[in-house]
Amino acid sequence: MGSEELANRKEEGLLQVNHDAGAVLDSDRATPGADSDPRVRELAYLKAELEAARQALVCERQRAVRQSALHDELEGKRSIRIARLVARGKTLKRRLAVQRQRAEAAEHVVRKLKSSSSWRVSAPLRELVRTWRRFSRMLKRLAVRRPAPRPDVEPCRQEGNLQRDVGRENAPPRMVRKRYADWDHETERAFLAWIDKAYSSSPRRYDRTKASIVLPTYNRADVIGTAIDSVIAQSHADWELLIIDDGSKDATAEVVQPYLADPRISYVETPHNGVSSARNRGLERARGEIVFYIDSDNWWKSNFLRTMIVFMKSEKLVSAYSGLELLDDNGAVTDFRGDKFDWRACYRENFIDMNCFAHMAMPASGAQVKFDESLKRLVDWDFILRMSLVGRIAYAPFVGVGYYAGARGQRITQTRFQNGGIKKLRRAIRKKHDSEKIDHRDAMIDIDWTEAGAARSEGV
Repeated sequence: MGSEELANRKEEGLLQVNHDAGAVLDSDRATPGADSDPRVRELAYLKAELEAARQALVCERQRAVRQSALHDELEGKRSIRIARLVARGKTLKRRLAVQRQRAEAAEHVVRKLKSSSSWRVSAPLRELVRTWRRFSRMLKRLAVRRPAPRPDVEPCRQEGNLQRDVGRENAPPRMVRKRYADWDHETERAFLAWIDKAYSSSPRRYDRTKASIVLPTYNRADVIGTAIDSVIAQSHADWELLIIDDGSKDATAEVVQPYLADPRISYVETPHNGVSSARNRGLERARGEIVFYIDSDNWWKSNFLRTMIVFMKSEKLVSAYSGLELLDDNGAVTDFRGDKFDWRACYRENFIDMNCFAHMAMPASGAQVKFDESLKRLVDWDFILRMSLVGRIAYAPFVGVGYYAGARGQRITQTRFQNGGIKKLRRAIRKKHDSEKIDHRDAMIDIDWTEAGAARSEGV
């Protein structure tokens, strides 16, 4: 029997006793001289006590109802938390199984190779190769390598915008976290508080900054609406959205048509030439002071544009990028990405996504940094490596992008190299930028937002 039902029964019993006592008291009072009768006074006192007990039971029943509701709410939250932990455990278990299978396959290949006669015969040759590699690495450490001059970025270097330390060019790159499960919410809160103070100090300066947003798409009619809605929902209102349709054959045009009622949105159809060509067409039409990029299967949080604009203009940055959260097919967050910039680490492997990247618009009269249209994959990596050398770049430590990392659909950048060739393309891109190995690091690398954020915001 629950506490609420028990309280109800107690209250019903007290009401019955109270009613009987009242009836006896009324009958006694009808008798002449009953007011001086001790039995009448005792019954009146008893009735008052019964009424007080009934009120106490009413309060107890209300408290029991509140406790029951709170218990149900806690149980619901606990069930959700347990479901998330179970889903996370299953994901980790699947990953562990895949890694175990790969390890077993590699071990089998190694055992088979070592048991062969060719392995024993080639042992002296392998030792010679290892010796040569050690000797080559020693020569590289001793050599002083200087980057080849680039006409499109050299003026910015002369102005001192490039954070370059010649004495550390041959030092190993800083270790960056490409993907991790736990987000640093404390640093994000401190950073966004600094952004709010910077914005409140000069809101008209930032509100008047026009942002150009390039959205390339190819056969993504089923998801492009989410990306467009996230742009419309931005707290920063001065923007233009350039939707570049890379020869879609589905209903993309029909889905986009209702959005064209907003004069800030334009739709351009082009032949199917890949994502680099589509983004370059967008850059040619961009009229904003800062250029952003968003893919049709991703979305921005409502404070993304304003935060990035305030961050870039207050710190005089040429380019910047935020963190992002990775989403699976069910919309659940699986991991996070985002870390401070290091050019040499980015040269080894890209850890910045184009959806959270922004840069100042290139002057029409100067050299332009555009996407390499000869590349069909890894175009973001190549573009960021070149754009980061133009001037100051920094990482904004907040989650501004929801990035779809599921298995449904085909991205515009997945229309080539379906059957391999990625490793070869990575080597080609590294070779393309091999002469630019410099120690270009994050402009905010020494800033701890949790400690220095408040002090910096006072001087904005």
